[in-house]
Amino acid sequence: MPLGSAKVGLFGAAGASAGGGDRGLKFWGMHSDHPSYTFYNVIEYITISSTGNGTDFGDASAAGRQPACASNGVTDRGLICGGQLSTWSKTNTIEYVTISSAGDSSNFGDYLRAASAQDSTQGGGSNGTGDRAVWNLHTTTDRTQIGYNTVSSAGDSTDFGDRTTTPFRHGPAGAFTCNGTNERGVMLGNTGTTTLYNDASMRTCDYITINSAGNATDFGDLVANMTLLGSCSNDTNERGIGMHGYNNPGSGDVLHNVIQYITINSTGNATDFGDLIENIVLAQCGSNGVNERGYQYGGDGWNQNNESNTIQYITINSTGNSSDFGDALLQYGHTGATDNGFT
Repeated sequence: MPLGSAKVGLFGAAGASAGGGDRGLKFWGMHSDHPSYTFYNVIEYITISSTGNGTDFGDASAAGRQPACASNGVTDRGLICGGQLSTWSKTNTIEYVTISSAGDSSNFGDYLRAASAQDSTQGGGSNGTGDRAVWNLHTTTDRTQIGYNTVSSAGDSTDFGDRTTTPFRHGPAGAFTCNGTNERGVMLGNTGTTTLYNDASMRTCDYITINSAGNATDFGDLVANMTLLGSCSNDTNERGIGMHGYNNPGSGDVLHNVIQYITINSTGNATDFGDLIENIVLAQCGSNGVNERGYQYGGDGWNQNNESNTIQYITINSTGNSSDFGDALLQYGHTGATDNGFT
């Protein structure tokens, strides 16, 4: 079937289990061929410590783009939260999978409100086996909102607190990177507080203590004005990673292939890590935790029919450029990702 005609349910729910702690998942995705857009409900998986192409895992209950994702690490449950459906409507549905066992997702509960994916990526993170997922999902009525769930217990989200900045327009704005059971989550950037995609506030990073609800605190700044990042970390080894980015200074779209890093347990500005092999945005990331491999899945080249099927990887504790890992099943951006890497 040609890519442009690929629709919901293109792949069935099949695949082999992998060892705990080393499986990365990709949820949802969108391919644009303006004025036509194809949304996918496909879930894929990779074995993070090896290289190779994505494998079919199963299907989400609906097709969409830009969800937030999180997991409770080696305890093996992954969540997909919010996003935008193929009808262009927002959703507050949360679904779950057992990461080491391929199959379709199941209903978990609802987020606080239907989140908007129109203006940025969605942020999700967790404290690993500490069992709390945190969500940075803004809406038209609450642009600073942070929520949380207990990953092992199905149910609706609870309000956690607020970010330090209020975006200029609605749209979730800040990828999460976390240090697992050390209990700190850092939200990387936002869409801008005075103009969309073009002011210095885009650099702002905030942090929270994951097991203690409350408002976020300023952490530091990204290396440049950018948003639409993906993120991962090496768990309790304390390095958080931001991959790619986007801004528009008024003269046109700028895609950044930069990789940057922070030390999660120590506030301060991000530092350059290296470069990605493609200029893309709107791709999410994951890792196998203390085993030090991070990955990025697909992405959007911003122009029509320019999504990527490339999976790329880095060694988190060693600065440098990314390397090719393999290919996704299809070309799509606007993906979500999580893994069972955290201990």
